[in-house]
Amino acid sequence: MDNNAALNMGTANGVTSRSNHIDIRCHYFSEQVNEGRLVPIKVPTDQQQADTFTKPFPRNTFLRNMQMLRGKVTEV
Repeated sequence: MDNNAALNMGTANGVTSRSNHIDIRCHYFSEQVNEGRLVPIKVPTDQQQADTFTKPFPRNTFLRNMQMLRGKVTEV
């Protein structure tokens, strides 16, 4: 995840009275985190593969992300 709010909402301390409208999928995610089945981690924007389609990146970052999307790079 590269969104701190989403990362916080996945934990018990991130749920507030303002987040009670959040879809059931978020609550499922939060349950999985609390049960230890998922461990959310912060992923920097330049390593978010999907951002390759929505944000401008330097050429090297763009090419690395495209290779990762094609499954040709195993290391980050």
